[in-house]
Formats: sequence, structure tokens, C-alpha cells
Amino acid sequence: MIHAAGVLRDGLVATKSAEAVREVLRPKVTGTMALHRATADQPLRSFVLCSSLAGTVGNAGQSDYAAANGFAGRVRRLAP
Repeated sequence: MIHAAGVLRDGLVATKSAEAVREVLRPKVTGTMALHRATADQPLRSFVLCSSLAGTVGNAGQSDYAAANGFAGRVRRLAP
């Protein structure tokens, strides 16, 4: 299973609309959770969530992108 969805909309959060932030969060968060739920009881050999180093160190204007990638990087730890 591989999940690599992502959207960039660089800009300072203070100047972004809520919808612009949702556009960045939606593919990574929604896709990650959908795949996590769909495979939670499956004996997978691998489950690859492609994220970005931005989730750890971030880049100016990418706080929403960093949050989405950080979420994907941590949600799989919920798996049994």
C-alpha cells in the first residue's frame, strides 16, 4: 500500500483562507485515514506513507503542508 498524495499552496497562514488550508490538508489527512481504516485489520507486508521533511523542519509558507505531512508520519503508529 502506497499513499503519496499531497498539495502545495505556499503562503503565510495569516494570509490564507480556511479553504486554502483545507485544500492542502485534505488529500494527506483524508487519504491517510481512509487507508488506515481500510487496512487496519489486514496483514500488510508494508504500508508506505510518503511525506516530506517539511513535516519535521518545515519551510516558510508551508505550515499547513508541514502539518499534513506530520500527521501522515504519525498516524500509522496507531496501528496494532
